[in-house]
Amino acid sequence: MSYHNEKLSIIDTLHKKFGSHFFTRNPYIKFLPLIFFPPKIDWNLAKPCAKKSNLHIVLPVFGNDNIALRGWGRFAEVAVFSLLCSPGIENYSIEITIGKSQVNLDEAQIDYLFDSKMFPDYVKLNELNVHCRQVEEPLNTTNIFNFCNKESEIILRCDADNGFKCKSLKDSLFSFQSPLGDSGLNFRITGRNGFDELFHVPEGRMCYWEPYLQREPDDFLQRVCTVISNIFKIKFTNSRLRNELKKRPWPSVGLSYIKPKILPEYRILRDALQHSELTPIWDREIIELLLACIFNFNIEQSRIQIIDYWESLPKKTENVIIHFGSIVRIHPNIGHLLHKNVSNFEQYFSFISNFVKEISSAAKENFK
Repeated sequence: MSYHNEKLSIIDTLHKKFGSHFFTRNPYIKFLPLIFFPPKIDWNLAKPCAKKSNLHIVLPVFGNDNIALRGWGRFAEVAVFSLLCSPGIENYSIEITIGKSQVNLDEAQIDYLFDSKMFPDYVKLNELNVHCRQVEEPLNTTNIFNFCNKESEIILRCDADNGFKCKSLKDSLFSFQSPLGDSGLNFRITGRNGFDELFHVPEGRMCYWEPYLQREPDDFLQRVCTVISNIFKIKFTNSRLRNELKKRPWPSVGLSYIKPKILPEYRILRDALQHSELTPIWDREIIELLLACIFNFNIEQSRIQIIDYWESLPKKTENVIIHFGSIVRIHPNIGHLLHKNVSNFEQYFSFISNFVKEISSAAKENFK
């Protein structure tokens, strides 16, 4: 049985045992390129980051099961490698925060799928000053700041499924003038403000929330205003909150920052909204958007362009960040192509491996 077919056999077993969502839906579908064309990382090409810095990059690795944890972990290796191959990384510190899996599947099968018996390579990453933090509870997008180092002036949250091109860190990623910043990716693609993005049908954020959390705009706004009044003693009306949401674009995935001085308010608001069953535990962006509305500041957008992989690259591509999150844009039924024609795998699944090859070549030139 060929290398690819053996992996297909394991995926078949997982389908039969746990359901078709494995590797046909997010997040599992994102891991297919890492499984069928795993990138070859040469850590000898990487340069150390700072042990401590006021610019602290945090990459979260989380998942309900150990397949998701391993997949996000392999993504994080690619992201960290691309960062460490970027001139300027000596000005940043890096931390990988790894959550605890709630469901543990067959480790031997997972090792074979990802060509790896261990994530991460603690010894090598430690040599490069990358700190790996294992937390003993499930991690999600909204509680990541509970665990990361708060001594830095700026915490940069980097999605694990990012890749930094060779000149990404040549200039500052943000001006850091606001308490919060984000990539600007969502607004650039949709053009929708925070209110319209939240309630848009059928593509708005609330459409992806659990059904019991989905509410009509007026009902949601009124409930949020009540929470704001209770916890911050600030008077908000529906119309005021609606206007504040319309003034600001929806915060984006990929890259963001937060200043630790606003973390207490962030946690208070997060806990109150989730306790009141107004927002899901995985939606960080709605908390940050509401925080900006309440305390009347704008969320800064990144100075560097962040693009989805499926988009056409700008002519100057040395200083962009690639977001690998939208694999379905490459082929809408990519998860169902697995058993059609194994020979076509390279066409659909080799782009992350090719990205690592490109970064490796650039590193050899950058660090001569």
